[in-house]
Amino acid sequence: MQIVETTNEGLKRAYTVTIPAQTITSKIEGEVQKIAPQVKMPGFRAGKVPANLVKKLHGPAIHQEALNTSIKEAMDKLVAEKALRPAMNPDVALGEGYEEGKD
Repeated sequence: MQIVETTNEGLKRAYTVTIPAQTITSKIEGEVQKIAPQVKMPGFRAGKVPANLVKKLHGPAIHQEALNTSIKEAMDKLVAEKALRPAMNPDVALGEGYEEGKD
C-alpha cells in the first residue's frame, strides 16, 4: 500500500492511498468463501453452489464489500502510521479512472 500526502494546510490533510489490486482480489475471494455456504440456487444443494456462480450472482455486492473493507483497513493504517487524531470521519473518494483489477 502506498500513501502520499497531497495537502497539508493548517488542520486540513489530504492523502492519496493506493491499494494493490491483489489485496482487493483476495478480499473478494474471502467474501465469496464467506457467503457461499448460505447461497441457494436451483439445481444445487444449499451451500454447494460453485464459487464462480456465486461471483456471477452476487458480484457487484461482493466487490463493493471488498472495496469498503480495504478502504477502512487502509484508513486505519494511515491514522496509526501518521499518528493522526481525526476530528470527524474522513471524506473518501475513489480515484479517477478506477478499474477493477488495477492498483
